[in-house]
Amino acid sequence: MKKGTVVVNAKALFHLLPDLIPPIDRRYTIRFFRSPPKAWKDKNGKLRNESLPQNKSEQFVLFHETCLRMKRLADRLNPRLFEAARRDNDVSAPKALDNAIVNYVRMIGKAAAD
Repeated sequence: MKKGTVVVNAKALFHLLPDLIPPIDRRYTIRFFRSPPKAWKDKNGKLRNESLPQNKSEQFVLFHETCLRMKRLADRLNPRLFEAARRDNDVSAPKALDNAIVNYVRMIGKAAAD
């Protein structure tokens, strides 16, 4: 089984159901939910590689948990933020949240490099 199955399938599902399923990647989304920012970098200040489960059932659990965590995070945010993202960037709420996570991880990474 390929290591990135959870990522590939999540992105495919996102394209089919953009208002329901968030895009998930290991560089940003999985990293964000799996560990605190202090653990994201290696000793050289570069983002560590995020490993994925090897078997299908563990990858499904990871997909399920990540979706639930994104939903819980979205529920804590002001809905107007999603409305603004939809209007300004023409994206779904799950993609708006994904964009915020990507930007956060990038900002943390850049701050650590400075």
